[in-house]
Amino acid sequence: MTRQVNLLPNSDINPDARLVRRRAKAANPPVRKRPPGLAEVLAALAAGATTTEAAHALGLKVGDLAPLLARTGVRTGAGIPSALHTAYSSRTLAPPAAEPVPAGIGADEIRLWHALATEPTSAGVARAAGLPHAAVHRAIQRLRHRAGARTSGELIRIGHATGLLAPSVPQYRR
Repeated sequence: MTRQVNLLPNSDINPDARLVRRRAKAANPPVRKRPPGLAEVLAALAAGATTTEAAHALGLKVGDLAPLLARTGVRTGAGIPSALHTAYSSRTLAPPAAEPVPAGIGADEIRLWHALATEPTSAGVARAAGLPHAAVHRAIQRLRHRAGARTSGELIRIGHATGLLAPSVPQYRR
């Protein structure tokens, strides 16, 4: 009985085929896409994207966005608006194009807008705006509606575009 030897090009027995595959891989390394940096993530959030939409637009999994922000000290949720304000103030993000101030914005709304931009937690926003903690989320929703913003991140962009939020690095209270 004679033994058959498999000499097909993709055979593990054929050492030349392994060499060809190794050379092909070395000549055509896989292209790795650079992961987005914090500026790209914040720009997507400032454009009005939710965290889920920003993750998908940047080619990330939704779960990868929170750790990316957390490495820089930003929590998803209440910390995003203050991070955007800091990014505009430090020129990490380019200043947005000028826009007119939305109609019907009073002194209380401007105080809430400043509190949202400078405080990293909802409790801090409530304290700085002079609101009960239970009422701050509803007040932010009303402000977003009046300003025409989908998200709090977009509200910060509008605040900088209208000049209501001056570029200043926020002082966090602990």
